[in-house]
Amino acid sequence: MQCRRITALLLSLSMIVGSAAFTNPSSVNAAKKQVKFSAKKLTVQVGQSKKLKLKNDQKKVTWSVVSGKKCISLKAKKKTGVTVKGKRAGKAKVQAKIGKKKYTCIVTVKAAEDKTDPTQTGTPGDDKIVTLHYNDENANKIKKQIQGYSHYDDEDNLIIEKYVHVIVDEGVTSIEHQAFEFCDSLTNIEIPSSVTSIGIFAFFECSSLKNIKIPFSVTSIGDGAFFECISLKNIEIPSSVTSIGDDTFFECISLKNIKIPSSVTSIGDYAFECCISLKNIEIPNSVTSIGQRAFFDCRSLTGIQWRGNTYSNVDTFLTAFQVKYPK
Repeated sequence: MQCRRITALLLSLSMIVGSAAFTNPSSVNAAKKQVKFSAKKLTVQVGQSKKLKLKNDQKKVTWSVVSGKKCISLKAKKKTGVTVKGKRAGKAKVQAKIGKKKYTCIVTVKAAEDKTDPTQTGTPGDDKIVTLHYNDENANKIKKQIQGYSHYDDEDNLIIEKYVHVIVDEGVTSIEHQAFEFCDSLTNIEIPSSVTSIGIFAFFECSSLKNIKIPFSVTSIGDGAFFECISLKNIEIPSSVTSIGDDTFFECISLKNIKIPSSVTSIGDYAFECCISLKNIEIPNSVTSIGQRAFFDCRSLTGIQWRGNTYSNVDTFLTAFQVKYPK
């Protein structure tokens, strides 16, 4: 009897050892190497940064924003995570690619909280219009506040919750570089005569900006100042300005009329490229330099006045201009 018990015990031990021997080591490794985000959804505020962690002990990770690129930016990209910074309200998707596999996290960007706002005044009878005062001390705050009034939905459609009218306070001498970039809800701005310069990309992609009057005190307009202001229809450049820089009115697709004063001597590269609604323009005799692609794809431009002549298309005008001012 004792002999049988010993034999049965030995058989049981051999079965346990055998099953362990045939355990698939790859399944164990796979469990150890399972890749996943610390969270499938992440929420940040405009201007806020958060770390998105990735459980990963494999090879190199390629990080990218596959949708909502205007809403977030990525930095500190590592194998085990990335830092996500909110740029504007809306939704975005962050993707981590490892080999052929892709892992996605949905990011929701909310408008920054603004507990105190002494610069905001309501407009009677219209709660969708907000008036803000801009000065040297609150420049960054105003920019974030305006950006918070618009966002992109899941299909990248622009949603504007409030429209903004900005009054630049008297005494301000400069509208800084990128002062109102991505301020999609900005529709109008009043600039006082104390301002002498408008910075580079100051109104970059202000897609709702329709009207702006530049005072004669302004002597300098930075490159790309009105880059892709797609709603801008009319603008008058004061005679105090001597040059129109690179990309100044690039893809201002609604711009129909513009008056260039005789003080201007040069028009930069891509200055009016893709201004597809621009029909007429007068180039003053003072202009002696025109950059490459300055009027490229101005498909509606059929009346170019220069030195007493009217040219029906860009090519014939540029040919005549280059004869006068060969490079």
